[in-house]
Amino acid sequence: MRRRMPGLGLILLLPGLLGCTDPDPIRQYKAPKPIAQDDSPSKPQDSVADFKPSPRPATERRAAWFFKVTGPSAAVVSVVEPFTQLVNTVRFGDDGRPTWKLPEGWTEQLVSGMRYATIQIPGDTPLELAVSSLSADDPTSTDYLLSNLNRWRGQLGLDAVADPEGLQQSREKGELQQLDSAGRRITLINLTGKTAEISEARSLIAMVIPDSGRTPEMPASRPAAPPAAPSADEPFTYTLPSGWTRAPLKTFQIAAFSAGDGANPLAISLSSVGGDLTANVNRWRGQAGLAEQTEQEIQEAAMPMQVDGIEAKYFIVQGAERSIFGVILQRDGQQWFIKADGPTAGAQKEREAFEAFAKSVKFK
Repeated sequence: MRRRMPGLGLILLLPGLLGCTDPDPIRQYKAPKPIAQDDSPSKPQDSVADFKPSPRPATERRAAWFFKVTGPSAAVVSVVEPFTQLVNTVRFGDDGRPTWKLPEGWTEQLVSGMRYATIQIPGDTPLELAVSSLSADDPTSTDYLLSNLNRWRGQLGLDAVADPEGLQQSREKGELQQLDSAGRRITLINLTGKTAEISEARSLIAMVIPDSGRTPEMPASRPAAPPAAPSADEPFTYTLPSGWTRAPLKTFQIAAFSAGDGANPLAISLSSVGGDLTANVNRWRGQAGLAEQTEQEIQEAAMPMQVDGIEAKYFIVQGAERSIFGVILQRDGQQWFIKADGPTAGAQKEREAFEAFAKSVKFK
């Protein structure tokens, strides 16, 4: 039996890309008809994207590639078939970089930073398809899928998915499908919600991971982009302190960084999760080896901090060996955390930088 994504009936009918669904959560699928080799992209002069992402050090970590279009729901639904055809043509070279064939009339341009290419989609309501890449220790893990899915859900005003059971529910609603096809692992995401500008918005996303999965070797001919510039997909901007670098995302994290030297650097993250303030602060205190406090004591320990014009609560949880700095704020009914966690000595060195970073956060 085939399941249809809401408004996306054609997406399950294209050969070589999607197969039948299964009630078990997060299972990989073999496409019933592999994509023929002669469907592979041709040369750039034949309107094929063969971009060279900005250079970054080659590592053993793996890379996932994201193809994402967001806009008015009706407009996004109208491009489901060509979007799926584009994903169907994605191939990866020996250097880990993708090529693809553009649908007729679609055009592209190379960009720097976290977004590697922008594809312009013509129509009564023009759309923009963003192509980006992010490396991780294991981009095929459930934690990595959850962190990205919740980031995209948050952009559409949707509640976060907490666990594999929530992923199964997303599959049953037609929001999520996964498969293996032609040397690629593909996850298709279809979400509807709203943004500040669009009352009925839809995001159509393909996360594509080559079987080799290695981070691309970037040519030295292009100038290096800032190592941790804000991603186009992130719902905020910020000013990054000198020496901070981007780090792998963990569950519920939307952005993550590392600061300091040595084997135990300070871990900084921005995330959106629920939970009672007292319970969260006492959890941090336990992690730092400190005793729990009462609700009144925690309220008294909270220091005010302005983040994008919002009155936030700032906590310094300092233990003998481990310290946590945490900023908690409420925005449009959503709870946000800006947090630093690491060895006490290193945390104290970065405290001023962390506070400046937190105050620099601006929501889009």
